[in-house]
Amino acid sequence: MKILAIRAENLASLCGPIEIDLEAAPLGTTGVFAIVGPTGAGKSTLLDAMCLALFDKTPRLASRGGPLIGTQLEAADTTDRRLSSNDVRGLIRRGQWIGWAEVDFRAENGSRYRARWEARRARNATTGRWQAQTMSFLDVSSGRRIGDKKTEVLAAIEERLGLDFDQFQRSVLLAQGDFASFLKAGPTERSELLEKVTKTAIYGDISVEVYKSHRELAGIYTDLVRQRDQLGLLADGEKETLNAQLSEISARIFTAKGELDRLRTTISILEQRTRLRQQEEAANERVLHMGRIWESHEGDRQWLDQLAIAEPAREWVVRVDTLNKRMIADEQHITALTAEVTKTKAEAEATRLIVENATRHRDRIRDTLAALQPQLDEARRLDQQVMLAQETTAQASRELTNATLQEEQAHEQVRNLEVQWSETNKLAEEITSLLTKNAAIRPLFLEWDRVELLLRTWTRWNQTYKDITKQYELLLAKEERLLPMLTVAQNECHNTTAQLHAVIQTLVEVQNRATAIPLSTILANRKQAEDRRNVLDGALAQLEARLGYLAKIDELTLKFQQHQHTADMAQATQTTVLEALKTCRTQLDEAGRANNTARAALRLVEQRSVLVNGEPCPLCGSLSHPWADSAPPLSSLIEELSERVRLLESNREKLQQQLANGIANHNAATAEQQRIVAEQDRLRQQVTTIEKHWETWVIDAYRLGLILGTIVEADPKPLENQRKTAVDALSQLETEVKAALALNDEIAEKTRTRDTIRAGLEHKLQQVRELEDELRQVVTTKETFEARKKQTLTELEESEAPLRTYLEMFPTWQSHAEKNLAGLMTTLQSRVQNYANLEAKQRELTTLLAEVASRKVPVYDAWERAKQQVAKRQREYHAAAAAEIETKAARTMLLGGESTNVILEKIQGDIDEAETALVVAATALADKNEQAAAVAGRLAQATAALLTLRDEQITATKQRDDLVYSLGLDLQEIDRRLSIDPTQKREVTARIENLANEWTLAQQLRDEKIAERTQFEQSHPVEGDRIDVTTRLHEVENDYHTMVERRSEINAILTQDATKLQQALRLTDQLKKIQAELEILAELNEVVGSADGKKFRTFAQSLTLDSLLSAANLHLRDLAPRYRLERVWGQDLDLQVRDQEMGDDVRAIQSLSGGETFLASLALALALSSMTSSNTRIESLFIDEGFGTLDGETLEVVLHTLDSLQATGRQIGIISHVATLAERIGTRIEIVPTGGGRSRLQIRQR
Repeated sequence: MKILAIRAENLASLCGPIEIDLEAAPLGTTGVFAIVGPTGAGKSTLLDAMCLALFDKTPRLASRGGPLIGTQLEAADTTDRRLSSNDVRGLIRRGQWIGWAEVDFRAENGSRYRARWEARRARNATTGRWQAQTMSFLDVSSGRRIGDKKTEVLAAIEERLGLDFDQFQRSVLLAQGDFASFLKAGPTERSELLEKVTKTAIYGDISVEVYKSHRELAGIYTDLVRQRDQLGLLADGEKETLNAQLSEISARIFTAKGELDRLRTTISILEQRTRLRQQEEAANERVLHMGRIWESHEGDRQWLDQLAIAEPAREWVVRVDTLNKRMIADEQHITALTAEVTKTKAEAEATRLIVENATRHRDRIRDTLAALQPQLDEARRLDQQVMLAQETTAQASRELTNATLQEEQAHEQVRNLEVQWSETNKLAEEITSLLTKNAAIRPLFLEWDRVELLLRTWTRWNQTYKDITKQYELLLAKEERLLPMLTVAQNECHNTTAQLHAVIQTLVEVQNRATAIPLSTILANRKQAEDRRNVLDGALAQLEARLGYLAKIDELTLKFQQHQHTADMAQATQTTVLEALKTCRTQLDEAGRANNTARAALRLVEQRSVLVNGEPCPLCGSLSHPWADSAPPLSSLIEELSERVRLLESNREKLQQQLANGIANHNAATAEQQRIVAEQDRLRQQVTTIEKHWETWVIDAYRLGLILGTIVEADPKPLENQRKTAVDALSQLETEVKAALALNDEIAEKTRTRDTIRAGLEHKLQQVRELEDELRQVVTTKETFEARKKQTLTELEESEAPLRTYLEMFPTWQSHAEKNLAGLMTTLQSRVQNYANLEAKQRELTTLLAEVASRKVPVYDAWERAKQQVAKRQREYHAAAAAEIETKAARTMLLGGESTNVILEKIQGDIDEAETALVVAATALADKNEQAAAVAGRLAQATAALLTLRDEQITATKQRDDLVYSLGLDLQEIDRRLSIDPTQKREVTARIENLANEWTLAQQLRDEKIAERTQFEQSHPVEGDRIDVTTRLHEVENDYHTMVERRSEINAILTQDATKLQQALRLTDQLKKIQAELEILAELNEVVGSADGKKFRTFAQSLTLDSLLSAANLHLRDLAPRYRLERVWGQDLDLQVRDQEMGDDVRAIQSLSGGETFLASLALALALSSMTSSNTRIESLFIDEGFGTLDGETLEVVLHTLDSLQATGRQIGIISHVATLAERIGTRIEIVPTGGGRSRLQIRQR
């Protein structure tokens, strides 16, 4: 690979397009050339251009990120057009919108390629935002572009070069600052550098992978061995014993199972016989209970019989009531129709008068309209003339306004022009004065880019020096702070260790005490004692509940007898009251009929008194009324009959109340009897349930060693004594449990204390280790910062010298730069920018004055013409306004100036209103006449219907009275019985029918239960007591379950042992396979394996370093034959120097002088270049490193060595500002500063 050409534009100080053709003469005909120029001229920028075109990065900007760089104004810009300090686009010259770099090179395959890098601002403007840089790659031989995206282009370039960026820096470009990095590096840094350059990272990965594989496989092997040892297989003797026990237990289980089946069958028969007897007793009790309930409902059955007697009269009673209601409603309707006829006739007469008045009002309005018609015609003519005059005046006013506006606009232009001329002239004079006053700023403006760069460089070194000094002081303080902290932490670790030993000793003592107390046994005893207490509590509660239920049954029997007596007394009272009520109802019916007859006669007399001769009677239609004045004395008779009816009704109500009270008392006593019977049934059921479950309590007590006996013979006192004994035993066991739990709590507390102290001790040990590591790091860092402090001070002094010359007019620039560099830069840039703005403004104002002078004449002419036009339009407007006023005065004198349309609309509205009122009145009159005729017709129809209804009512009343008399009841009693709520009647009827059905069903169920019980006892004869059989069953069950559990345990043990045996065999096979692999990995891990990969990586790098030193010593033999580089004995990557002129004395690298260090570094750099490019033939080499530390003789040796490399086909470029070197090399590229931060490039040959 060989670099053929380098091109660039607008990179740093290289402003214009530059090109270095390394093929053309004189560079193409020489092997070594120099790139020379003063500091900051742009020598290293040439190499930056080459790296940008090939890798989109440079040695000094290889990292990413960093703070944003820019002025204070740029920082305040919301769009933020600044770049980070490590952005390669920052190499583009300030004030330019584009920059590019281009490199031609010949690849290993002989083809010529061209790589190009370019960056530009948006919209091709110097103030635009920076766009992403672009790259292109061209095969010059074929003209074909390679790659579209930047990543594709970079990959293609690296493939053609045969080198990545790190390899390029070590083989083609020996960059400034990295030249001696390998020689002075420590073992760790040298290892990283070798790994990066020679790609030996794979050896570290192999070392780590071997270590991990060995560790994982060893862990698996250990786990499998532990699993096999923990299986715990049974011995052969133990297996034989367990098999014998299994055979014996299986035989006993078979026998016990047959006994269990027999006992369970016997208990099932006994339980079924008991259930059948209980069901028979319950069915018999149900029959008796239903019989008592049927007798208690005798009153309901009698009540239903009484209601059935009155039911035939329901139809005629309802019919008479309906006819009476209809007659009353018809009489009220006839009275209302008579009043409506009179009212309708009066309204019709009033409506006729309204029609006559509306007709006269309409005629008067029509006469008024005919009289005003001539004046209306004249007013219309004058209105048209007024409208024409108004339009003429408005048009003249608009034209006058437009002319006035044009005149004002022209005048305003004249005033503006005069003001602009005055202000511009004054401003031009002020700017000229300011330019003369600030003439001293012009040189600074011309060199501003260079001054800005120098200021930033000085500020950066000054800030670096301050930061390093501050860090150095902080490290001193930190070292003084860490020493006492380390001592305190070590003392705390010692104290914590002693405390941990004391706690562990105490914990062992407490655990020994706890072992003597069997907590599991105490808990089992406590559980048994709790079960005994619970059984005795339950049995006592059941026994007391049974006795209480029996006492309540006896008490309820006495109450049932008392309520039976009350019901009998209420039944006798009902019979007596019913006889008296029947007599009262007969008397009340007779008095009611007499009263109704007298009232009918009185209504007939009242109707006669209102009849008028000549008018028809509403009942018969006769026009003659001879009996109208006769009025028999009926009032006193009606009062006597009414008083008798009231007395009889009051007596009837009292008797009904007595009857209701008797029925209520009887029903209440019956209901209470029913409730008592239900409660007795419920209590007997409770007693039966208790007696049934008592056997369960007996069995549970027997299991726990307690004797209860039958419930009939059971006595609460012995049970209470047993319960007291069980409670005392439970209390004693609770005390023992608390003591055992207290010991366990103490053990847990001591264990937590031990763990806490142990964790604290580990934490303190970790703190001690961290403090020791931190202290070592502080000491190492302090030494590093001390060396950097000295180097930074030297750089600061070198960068300050040129600034003193440029900023003589600002003697305090150092203090301002330290406090606020952005402010100082803003101030300087503001003054420079102000000066440039003043020059530009002066040129702009001169042009503006000439323009204003040329515009004056046409503006003044336009103003004069506008004033003449305004005067003409004023005269036309005054004439039109006078004509309009004259016409309006004539119109005002006619009709008072009111509009003709308004007058016509008003009169026509009055006419329309009168016509509407007339039509409405006529329509209302016709409606009233029709309404009066209709009402008279309805009155005649209603009168005829009333007469027909009266005849029907008389006939129905006679039929009803005859039927009531035949039933033997009075009318009031019939009404009362028929008014009973049908729902109540249906409910009572349904209740009686349900009782009868339930009584019948209960008798059938009793007979069925008797037959079922008899048949079961005959078909299943058994002997023995249920309690004895149950006791025997529990004994056999316990033995059976114990044997089954033991058999299951033995089977589980044998099955588990067989499973474990299979597992042990599988684990043994796995262990054999893993052991074979583990032996191989162990040997490999011993040789190359390590957790961090250092063992194999360091070994490989030591071999690489040996090869590197061999190649370097070949170059060093020419450069400095006195010295030879070699590895330190016993170390892998440390270097030392052997001085062959001092008897092969060994020296440290740090003991070499500056010139000796440079020669050794150059030898290593050339060797690294050869090694890095071992797979690619390199024909170009650029060395960016100062040769100022060499004397003349040594410099000749170095140049001779570099000349010898030319013989190998390499072209070597040396960047330096040493004059001797420039004179020694015949061909050179000179970078010449031209001022303003710009440089030009020229090629010279001696």
